[in-house]
Amino acid sequence: MKYAVVGKPRIDYLVSPSEESGLADEGLYGMPLEILGEENGFYKVKTHYGYTGYAKGKDMVMIDENQLNIWILDSKFTIIKDIADLLSGPNCKHRSMITLYRGSKIISLGQEEGNFTKVQLLDGSTGYIRSEFIKKDEFIDPFANEEEFRERLIKTALMYMETQYKWGGKTPMGIDCSGLTSMSYMLNGVLIYRDAKLEGDNLFEISRDQLKKGDLIYFPGHIAMYIEDGLFIHSVDRYNGVTLNSLNEDDPLYSKYHSENITMCGSIFRP
Repeated sequence: MKYAVVGKPRIDYLVSPSEESGLADEGLYGMPLEILGEENGFYKVKTHYGYTGYAKGKDMVMIDENQLNIWILDSKFTIIKDIADLLSGPNCKHRSMITLYRGSKIISLGQEEGNFTKVQLLDGSTGYIRSEFIKKDEFIDPFANEEEFRERLIKTALMYMETQYKWGGKTPMGIDCSGLTSMSYMLNGVLIYRDAKLEGDNLFEISRDQLKKGDLIYFPGHIAMYIEDGLFIHSVDRYNGVTLNSLNEDDPLYSKYHSENITMCGSIFRP
């Protein structure tokens, strides 16, 4: 089998191997990929969360299985700032080597100088990033800490408030409905299906009256995350971005369309 790692701040996963293809998803720096084949100058790739698409070879770093395992083991730090510059030195006067988005993976070398931490990139080069912009992957067990996990999901989703809508997007530069929900879960250590469908073996259908914080609400071709008291967060094209709406008629944020067009609700927690 062949493998790769996303080698640019953000890359496109296309629906088909063509420059004219629509966008299916986005990859972020440091995310691992399995290469499924090559067609028309594009590589068919499978993400670590099970999504497939076509990417350009120049956007990836090709590695073998051993190198992939080493990268996964070592890249235990995630960018948590919307947009973060990796600098050539430990202060703001140094040049930017690369600009990364929330969700990108890097290696921390554990050396701090003032407010900066020394980190390593895929090619072995090193630089400095503000310590508050990265976080070590220390996820809680959602089934042992359900309430805390649900709170973390909502806090993460709200970090994308007012981000512009972008079909297939998953960064603070632009995100779609399933990008918002899947990234909120991914940043908390749980992988869910990336489309507006209740699929996968870790999502279970629940009733509307069973909705709790962090659960998912499905509409025709759309998905949202429930907050509480009828409130939900989603990324909507016609609102041009991430916004809040409500299922309650007496709420100023009430959306009649969404309240009347729920197709199902889902949760990682069994009903």
